[in-house]
Amino acid sequence: MRILFVSAVYPPEPVVSAQNGRELAKHLAQTGACVTVLCPSPSRPIGADYAGFRANRVPIVSREDGVEVVRLPSFTSPRSRFFPRMRESWSFGRHVCRYLRAQPSQPDVVYMNAWPLFSQAFVARDCQARTVPLLMQVMDVYPESLLEKLPSSLRWAYQGPHLHIDRWIVSASAREVV
Repeated sequence: MRILFVSAVYPPEPVVSAQNGRELAKHLAQTGACVTVLCPSPSRPIGADYAGFRANRVPIVSREDGVEVVRLPSFTSPRSRFFPRMRESWSFGRHVCRYLRAQPSQPDVVYMNAWPLFSQAFVARDCQARTVPLLMQVMDVYPESLLEKLPSSLRWAYQGPHLHIDRWIVSASAREVV
């Protein structure tokens, strides 16, 4: 079985989600699955030096714990600000889809732990078009927590579209993992 693991964070980043992702990918590879992880260059926590992991213009491909890891040259934003995080989500989703389109064969299943909402929407749309089952990992309450970063005067304008996109992403998933 070919499993594509789309992960917004991955070691060497020390965040819990990155560590959990590595353990899951490693376990799946040990069961005999062919696992490929797509992730951005590491950027968290702020100030950490990941010079050897910087994907500039082209992906960096490595083999880690029996798993193929592809670090995509997408934009990253370790600071928690609304517009840079939206750009990060958009960029990561676009790079994941470009990578998938360039592959000679498609995965049997996609496991996604990606940034809300744009990267999730791009990957969900791509999986739906290719009829590849999508398993979506839900770790945070989005888009509500994301909208809290906006001034209350702008929140109303973003809330409706973001909730609509979030509902569509969940409906496009074969399963949600919480």
